[in-house]
Formats: sequence, C-alpha cells, structure tokens
Amino acid sequence: FVVTDNDPAEGNTFSTNGNGPLNVRIDVWALNYSLSYGNDGVIFIQKMTNVGPDTLRSLYFGITGDPDSPSQGSSEWTDDLALLIEADDPYIADKLSDTTDAHLLENLAIVYDPDDNSAGFIESDVAWVGLKFLECTHLDNVGGKTSYDVSSFKTYPYTDDATSDEDAYFNQLASGIQEPDNITPHPSDMFNKPYSYGPDITWVIAAGPMDIAPGEQVIFTFAD
Repeated sequence: FVVTDNDPAEGNTFSTNGNGPLNVRIDVWALNYSLSYGNDGVIFIQKMTNVGPDTLRSLYFGITGDPDSPSQGSSEWTDDLALLIEADDPYIADKLSDTTDAHLLENLAIVYDPDDNSAGFIESDVAWVGLKFLECTHLDNVGGKTSYDVSSFKTYPYTDDATSDEDAYFNQLASGIQEPDNITPHPSDMFNKPYSYGPDITWVIAAGPMDIAPGEQVIFTFAD
C-alpha cells in the first residue's frame, strides 16, 4: 500500500496546522512467511520518497508503537517491562552458547510480562512482543547508498506521549539511545541487563539524522 502526507483534502496544509506536509510518499510491503521459524513475525519494508521541492534536513525515520504483553486483561500493561538489545551488546554474547548468532538478536526491542501471568486468562507462557530494526538505507540521486544504525530508542508511559511535532522530534526521534532507567537488573531478565523500563510502555526506535534531497529515497525495514 501507499501513504502520502500532502493531500490537501486531509487538511495537512500550512493554513490549517501551521506546518504543512513534508511532501513524502511511502510505499509499504508487509511480508509474512509460513515457515515454522518465521511465522510469528511480520516484516515491513517502507520506501520513502521525497516528492516535494525541498531538501528534508536532519530527518529521522522510525516507528512508534504501544505494545502490551499480553493484551488480555484490564490492567496487564501495568507490569510490563521493556529492553533493547543493542548491536554488540556486552550483556548478550556471554549468555549464548553460539556467539556467532548474537547478531540475530541485535537491534531488537522486547516488551515482556515479568511475572508470566495474566490473571483470569493464562497463568504461564505469556508471549513477549518484539520489534526488530533491520535496515535504514538512504539512496541518493547519483546511485550512492548510506546505511544507518539505530540512533534513537526511547520508552515512556503512554500518558507521556508527545503533545506536538516539536516534542516528538526532539524528545523522541532525536533523543538518542535511552540511558539506563533501572541500574539493578530485573530478576526476570535472563540477560541480566542493567536497564528495564515500565509500565504502560510506548516506544520509539529510529535512525538518522539524514538530509534527503528531492527525488531521493530512504528504505526503512523492521519486523514485528
């Protein structure tokens, strides 16, 4: 499917909101596979094109979400925890029997239920929710490619969501990798990492900054 932000019929103009559109088109592919080791996730490939007359400067490309583990129950979100496994994460390699597979976990954000219990629904084996950053590549107008790694990861309570574009840009997209919230590892964390976040988690994961000239594209791929 395709999404754009410059349809005047939708009211995204300077006169209606003071900002106007970025003038971007995003072509999206959602992929799912029936293989036993790949059917629990959906891969999203997003190709953004600058279809406007201006260069988009200091642009970050990312995704925000409001995951719950599990979604059952009226208040199960109150005890959720989240963590990010970064590239070359020192807390991961020594926990894996085969360190060559450590890269499969990098740039993976996880929300999980630490007591593994959803009262009235399920008493164990509560699923975790994963967001896997796979690619962010800038394609310029002369055939060049520039790849970006995760530059921003932020979690916050749903009630603290951004109240303006400026707030979302500076405090979420351009905020960098979040510093440890809890120095003492949570006992439910098998990797014993010194930071977990919660509850009622909303998260943002993004890459940038980059300057995108008219006609240039960015490929952003992630898996849920």
